[in-house]
Amino acid sequence: MIKIGVENMDKKEIQHTIADISLLAAMTALVTPFVLSTSSSDLYRPVSDSSGQVMAIISDSAAYPGGWITFTLLSMVALFRNNLPSQVLLKRIALYALIFLIGFLGKNAIKQLTESPRPYTEVMTQELLLPNPMHFYKLDKRQQQELIERIDGKISHWRTDFWQDEKNFAFPSGHTVFAATCLLFFGGIFIRQQRFLLASSLVIWASLVAYSRVWLGMHRPADLFGGIVFVAILALFLPLLSKKAFEWLPVQYRRHWFKLSL
Repeated sequence: MIKIGVENMDKKEIQHTIADISLLAAMTALVTPFVLSTSSSDLYRPVSDSSGQVMAIISDSAAYPGGWITFTLLSMVALFRNNLPSQVLLKRIALYALIFLIGFLGKNAIKQLTESPRPYTEVMTQELLLPNPMHFYKLDKRQQQELIERIDGKISHWRTDFWQDEKNFAFPSGHTVFAATCLLFFGGIFIRQQRFLLASSLVIWASLVAYSRVWLGMHRPADLFGGIVFVAILALFLPLLSKKAFEWLPVQYRRHWFKLSL
């Protein structure tokens, strides 16, 4: 019988998993004070072009196509002056791809199950443009676009531009899932390489991505925390996923793969 989670880990795997989860905990601790102090009324505040552009760039760094650029840059940094065995590094990147795929499919499924409306639909409800936030999702795309355009004069275009691009449900935050996944895997690599400044920088970037989503009116704090917890759960099952996902390998290669440290 296959045991899962902590029961299926050796001592080294447990230490690595604790280090990975600690990175997510640091991200949560850093972003929490900022997002909890933000309210829907903040969305009405004027936004300078410099502030809007910075927030847009940060948010886009965790979405398509910016996310691919982020992944490529992090992969290059991880490979540069790498002091880990190349097989270990390649295994971790392969596992990143696996968890990212599971995370992408999983967060989309959760969005459909929870049907949590975006915060900006609450603003529209307060402006009497909607009878309730969920009514927004009963409209067709053209009606949704026109509704956002009607509030464009009261809300900065740096925010409403994102509203126009993302009209699906809110929970959990997909951008936060991506940022937390990058932090979990590449941050873990940097810690194993003893490149602690890079790991700390990655914590700050991931936290800024999460905060930008609240600042833009795309998510509530619960959406961010839900995304982080979702990635943390995947991290706990990483050893099992590592073993099950690569059972197709020939026996001689499979044994070598399983012996590699995460």
